Amino acid sequence: MKIVIENLDYPRLDTLPEFRDENEKLTRYRAAMNSAEREIARLQEKYREQLAGSHQRESRNRDAIEAADRLLTGGQLQSIAEQIEAQQRTRDAMNKACAAQEQVVSNLRRDLSIKAAERFNAEHKKRARRVIDALMELDAANASECALRASLEKLGYNCNLPCMGFGTVDNPIDPYDQSGGYASAWLRDALDYAGSEKQVNAHKARKEQQRTEQLAEYQRLNQIEQAAASQDRLLKSNAASARGTAPSPLNAESYSLATRL
Repeated sequence: MKIVIENLDYPRLDTLPEFRDENEKLTRYRAAMNSAEREIARLQEKYREQLAGSHQRESRNRDAIEAADRLLTGGQLQSIAEQIEAQQRTRDAMNKACAAQEQVVSNLRRDLSIKAAERFNAEHKKRARRVIDALMELDAANASECALRASLEKLGYNCNLPCMGFGTVDNPIDPYDQSGGYASAWLRDALDYAGSEKQVNAHKARKEQQRTEQLAEYQRLNQIEQAAASQDRLLKSNAASARGTAPSPLNAESYSLATRL
């Protein structure tokens, strides 16, 4: 399924002033932290050069110029170790600020997302109801297709019509499956979220019909079981009579039920 992005009549999150300001602040904190990391790496490399005795004349001249410029601009002379410590303090401060500001941005995104969802809640429920209708219609269409093939077989013919119901034996599309399954669980949740009165009533009616059919099937199977038991008792009674022993009395109801088979 290809998802088409719609041009919704709603502003982008990053264009909202309250979100943009907080997000830009987070961006500045991250940039300052990354800058401090780069400066630490540069100073550490410079420090290693000094320790290795590779501090050449050109480097010493550059350091002298940097020191003079710092003094002229009101700065203070610092050793490389002191400069590294200062950058590390900046990096650590920005790291903590980033963590705090990320939480601010996350909370703001959450609140603004809730507001956006409220704006489109009615439209989303309308579209969800369309999916509910489609699932119910698919179930009805599957049942209709299956009924035709079963009815043809009931007439005694081999059904040479292909099974064209949507779904498989292992993964049926049954929104009324009481044993579970994705379709039935989805329909239950969808009706709770967006179901119209008509859809909810149709679902209740279908569930009630299903319960009625299951009860009738249970009663039919129970009747067959009782009839089989009566037939078994009748056979045992006849066998006992043939051996000249006193048979167990059969009540009229059991006899009648058994002989109807």
